[in-house]
Amino acid sequence: MIKVLSIQLAFVVLIGGLIDLHDVAKIPYLIDHYNQHKSKDTAFSITEFFELHYGSMEEEHDKEESEQHKGLPFKAPDNTSIHSTVFFVAGHNTSVELDEIEVTYTNFYHSHSSSEFQPSIFQPPRKG
Repeated sequence: MIKVLSIQLAFVVLIGGLIDLHDVAKIPYLIDHYNQHKSKDTAFSITEFFELHYGSMEEEHDKEESEQHKGLPFKAPDNTSIHSTVFFVAGHNTSVELDEIEVTYTNFYHSHSSSEFQPSIFQPPRKG
């Protein structure tokens, strides 16, 4: 059970890091938009669709249908930066007890300069 949950969590983190999960939710609109193009021209292929919307013809085609293309995946930035998943396992005690620890700081720095290593050129300026 734990192994399966670990694999699922690793998969979600990996996929979430590679793609924006909001764009996955836009896939039905992508399919619908493809069907709109397909209804206009029955010879229209999926390769032509991706070339038209994500390839070299994208800029020219976006001028014609810019409002419709805002709903396509990977077109508009959503400014989403964090994806997280929380799993709760029933029956496990998840409380953590912390002990109070006193931390002290001691400065161990000691200057190791010596007059032997201070040539006359590096002396401080003198009044005169």
